Amino acid sequence: MKKHFITTLCLASSLLASNQITQLTNHNFKITMNGYATISSKNNIDIISSIKGRLTNFHLLDGQNVHKGDKLFVIKPVVLKSEIEQAKIEVKIAKENYDFLANKHKIVNNLYKSKSISMEELQSINMQFIKAKYQLELKQQLLKKITTKYSITTPDSGIVLDIVKQNGNIVSQGEHISTIGSCKDMLGEAQIFDQKNLLKIGDKIILDNDKNDIAKVDAISKKLANSGAKKIFFNYKQNSCDLLPNSIHNISIVSDNINAMVVPTKAIIEDDGKMYLLIQTGNKTKKINVKIGIEQDGYTQILSQNINKNDNIIVEGAYELYHKDIKQKIIILD
Repeated sequence: MKKHFITTLCLASSLLASNQITQLTNHNFKITMNGYATISSKNNIDIISSIKGRLTNFHLLDGQNVHKGDKLFVIKPVVLKSEIEQAKIEVKIAKENYDFLANKHKIVNNLYKSKSISMEELQSINMQFIKAKYQLELKQQLLKKITTKYSITTPDSGIVLDIVKQNGNIVSQGEHISTIGSCKDMLGEAQIFDQKNLLKIGDKIILDNDKNDIAKVDAISKKLANSGAKKIFFNYKQNSCDLLPNSIHNISIVSDNINAMVVPTKAIIEDDGKMYLLIQTGNKTKKINVKIGIEQDGYTQILSQNINKNDNIIVEGAYELYHKDIKQKIIILD
C-alpha cells in the first residue's frame, strides 16, 4: 500500500510537471446557421376590370411567372347594337352643336374686338362653347369605351398569386380578376434553431448555397415558433425575378466576429453531464464547474464568470488528473 502511494504520488507530480498550461484568451468565431426561408412579395397588385365586358384571350395560370408588359387578357365590351347606334347619334349631335358654337365663338370674339358687343355677351358665348366642347369629348369617350377591346398587361414583373375569373366570364367595371405578386420588393421569413442565442440583427444571409450574401437579418421575433426555432425576417430588392414570391429556399445565416473568451477544447472535462476546468496553483489542482458556449476550430467558449484571465488552466493531462486513480492523491477542490 505504501509503495502504491509513493508510485501514485510520483506519477501525479510527473503529470503536474508536464502539464500544458493555458489561460483564457480572446477568439473570433464565425458561425453559420442553416434553415429554410420562404420568400413573399411585399407588394401584391390586384388586376381590376376597367369596364364591363367579357374576358377573352386569357393568358393567366396560377403560379405563372409574368414580366412587366406581358399581355394578360382582353376585355371585350358587352353592349347591345342599339346602344352603340345611340352612342354614335349622341356623338353626331354633340359634334354639330360644338361646330355651331365654335363658329359663333369666333364671330363674337371679332365683334368684341371691334367693341360691337359687351364683355357679358362674350363671356356667355365662351361658357356655351366650353360646355359644348366638354359634352363632345364625353360622348366620344363613351362611344370608344363601348366599342373598343381593352388589352390588359401586367404592370410589374412577378408571379400570379390568385385568379378569380376565367376566360369567357363577364365582369363588371371595378371587379377583381387576379392578383400578381411583384418580385421587386421581397420579404423573407425563416426559422432558425439558435439554442446559444447567437443570432443578431445585421447577420449576413446567403440563399441556396450561393457564395455571396444577398441581404441581412432585419428583425428577429421574440416569440419562438411552435418548433422552438426563432423567426427571422429580411428584406430583399431585385431588378429581375430571380427569387419568385411564395418560393422556398435553403438559407444560411452567417455571424461574423463573435468575440469570446475561450480555452482549448481538450481542456474541457465532462463528468455526469457537467463541464469542468482544472486550475493549477502550485502543486494543487482546483476543479471548477463551467458553462460553455460555442465550440469550433479546437476552441470552446467559456460563459462562466468564475474563471479569471490569470488562472492557469490545465490542458494536457487534465483528463488523466481528473479521471484516473491518481486524483485520489492530489488535492482537488470543488
